[in-house]
Amino acid sequence: MRKRETTVQHDVAIRQDATEMHVLSVDQRAAERLPLTLTLSYTIRSGDEQITGSSKTMTISGAGIEFSISQMIAVASPCQIVLAMLDRPEPLMLFGQIGWCRQKRGGKDYAVGVTFSPARNETTFAQYCHFVAAELLKRYLQ
Repeated sequence: MRKRETTVQHDVAIRQDATEMHVLSVDQRAAERLPLTLTLSYTIRSGDEQITGSSKTMTISGAGIEFSISQMIAVASPCQIVLAMLDRPEPLMLFGQIGWCRQKRGGKDYAVGVTFSPARNETTFAQYCHFVAAELLKRYLQ
């Protein structure tokens, strides 16, 4: 039996054995993610269905958020997110689309990534980016 080895190099997962190398996944993140828990509510339009609910973020970035949902959602589905911010009394309403959705390991829930649309959210997106930048600074100045 051949020995197989999996390593992560530059955000690319590679499996290599004695004769072959396989790229398992490539991380296509455009922005650094922060593990931060914020309360949110969502409305997602998936086909003819409107899905609403609430969740908590798993990670945030300058481009969007990741959170948990109970069902599979089609990529590119439009969504509205109402995000409770730590330093603001009023939540931010942001519009975006589903960038990816995949089942969590060993669970029945799904992790979903939402990419925000800066042009549709000009003012609130700027406020969101300011918040993310402040959180990044806190992380690196600690």
